[in-house]
Amino acid sequence: MSKTRMSRSITIGCLFLLGLLYPSDRSDGKSNRWSREPEGLAAAIRENNSQPVLREFLDSDVTLRLKLAQLDYINVQRKKHGVKPLQYDVVAGRVMQSHIAEMTQARSFAHQNRNGEYAFHRFAKSGRTDHVQENLFAVFTTGVYQRSNEEFASKMREGVDAFLAEIPPNDGHRKALLDPNATHVGIGFAQANDDQSFRYGELFVHKYVELARPPVCLTSRDTLEIIGRMIDLEYGPYAFFGYWTPPLKTPSRADTFTDKPYFDGSSDAVIQRWPWDFQNYKPLGETFSLRIPLHGIQPGLIYGVLHVKNQISTIPYRIGGKATSEGTVSAGAIVIEIIE
Repeated sequence: MSKTRMSRSITIGCLFLLGLLYPSDRSDGKSNRWSREPEGLAAAIRENNSQPVLREFLDSDVTLRLKLAQLDYINVQRKKHGVKPLQYDVVAGRVMQSHIAEMTQARSFAHQNRNGEYAFHRFAKSGRTDHVQENLFAVFTTGVYQRSNEEFASKMREGVDAFLAEIPPNDGHRKALLDPNATHVGIGFAQANDDQSFRYGELFVHKYVELARPPVCLTSRDTLEIIGRMIDLEYGPYAFFGYWTPPLKTPSRADTFTDKPYFDGSSDAVIQRWPWDFQNYKPLGETFSLRIPLHGIQPGLIYGVLHVKNQISTIPYRIGGKATSEGTVSAGAIVIEIIE
């Protein structure tokens, strides 16, 4: 029997899926030694049951318990490296689970889904406006993997251990896992119905700001208005960068099983706004706004990223200051289609 292990990272129709989404329903009935009661289980169950987004990927209580046990394991590793613990994000978990389920059904493994969407596209479609990072891990065998809660938990821990074992400069998973700016995480996992592959994913969330959800489509004649509220008042809005990409297209088969990392911003921003551009914002205030004319932007997609920064007293909100994105946190994110 041979086994292959793969992983992917970035610094981001359910046919026969019962066995994928709720693998514990097909477990072999072994004991629950895989988990003590995870911290925050009761609250997470309440949120899971009441959250209306992506209800088709609602976790059973057993599956949620597995994911929270994995969160505990992640936080133990983060603590060892002096990084603050994460909280569980139910919506991020469902977005991650939807991608894991699709990959398992399609026998694919990539950040890009069958519609050409990456993690930030999928998260934006859920209605959320936080910046995210995605880690993916998978194992494949020519034999058969055991199907039990203990084995699922073991494979998820194996994924985390593989991420932590990475060595620079090829350590994107490790950086995402130990990112001190991450605040929340959502988890997805699935074992294929033939029990010959297992996929695991982490969607890390930077939750510092709440943005009003923008229109899905705008034209180059319109003005984009960004309205936001700071959640963590130790930080203030600092910069907004908009990156243009072509319209999404269905990926080739090669692109659905690839090591290629996905785009998450670069120096080629078609929109740049700095601290002095934020209207009506006062240091230690909560709300802010930006008005951005879209003149000259070609049809396609705009992926917008809002950066925030602590040490608010040093942020140059007055015109004439100097600014750099170094030392900022990518906190908010939006996706807008620009049409003719």
